[in-house]
Amino acid sequence: MRPTAVNIALMHSAAIVLLITLGIRLDATDNFGGNPANLDFGLKGYGDGENVAFTQSSSTVGHFVQGVLASLLSYPAVAGLIARLFGGKSRDNLSGNVPTFLLRRPRLSLLLLCDLASACMTIYPFYSLVKRFMKYSTDFARTSHMNNATEWVVGYVVGVSLGWLVTVWLVRTFLRSAGLSKNLGENYDSKIRRVASILSVSDNDVVGNVQYGFGVASEYKELIPSKFYGIVSATSSILLVLLSMTSFLTGIFIGLTWNYQEEELVQKVNRDLTVSLALLWVIVTFLMTWFASKKWPFNFD
Repeated sequence: MRPTAVNIALMHSAAIVLLITLGIRLDATDNFGGNPANLDFGLKGYGDGENVAFTQSSSTVGHFVQGVLASLLSYPAVAGLIARLFGGKSRDNLSGNVPTFLLRRPRLSLLLLCDLASACMTIYPFYSLVKRFMKYSTDFARTSHMNNATEWVVGYVVGVSLGWLVTVWLVRTFLRSAGLSKNLGENYDSKIRRVASILSVSDNDVVGNVQYGFGVASEYKELIPSKFYGIVSATSSILLVLLSMTSFLTGIFIGLTWNYQEEELVQKVNRDLTVSLALLWVIVTFLMTWFASKKWPFNFD
């Protein structure tokens, strides 16, 4: 029920690094001015007003919503619910405690489209980075990339919270439907088979190589046209790699332009900050990749 290993290693690690990097930049009021409590990054370096996140503008809403959808749609619980809400006909209710719509056959194309939509919602930070660096490479730390990326990353945090909320509700629903919420040791195998039957795309018993899962498209790989699956998976992976590079380069560019007009003595601090933010990206990405490779205590399979 957790996001896939690719999502954790690329998107979620990148968003965490971006969040920390922007927090460091926001807190540097001695250097840039502003007010962290108001998400105010100080004045823009090119004389174009204040650098404040979450203003009363449609662009703020757009950045925030993209962040929410990027993280929310990465959760299998959410993708699986969408694929079933707009899925095929319902099967016989295998348990009276399970909402009817959860028993629908998932529309597998929607699972893939949720993956693709999640990845597409990560494009904006990359676009913002490239646009501001191309225009203001020597004063990047004072550009509007700071407030725009902050709006996206705050949306990401909200999406993560909603994703876990849906996941907890869904797991609790399945556990209760199979009688696994209590007396775990009693008829454990048969109870697990009931959960697997609920998740199965087939009306037959779950035996042998019958494919089942909830919201991870790769679990249904054999049931999806290989060309369609390959194109969507490759596109999603490329977009997530771009987000990971965005989080890395944001820290590098901020460090390099921290005090670009100051004397050489201060420039040494810039190099230290640049190295520190680069190491932050390496450490977080490594830890999240390691975490993604570990099994969780409870798996339906």
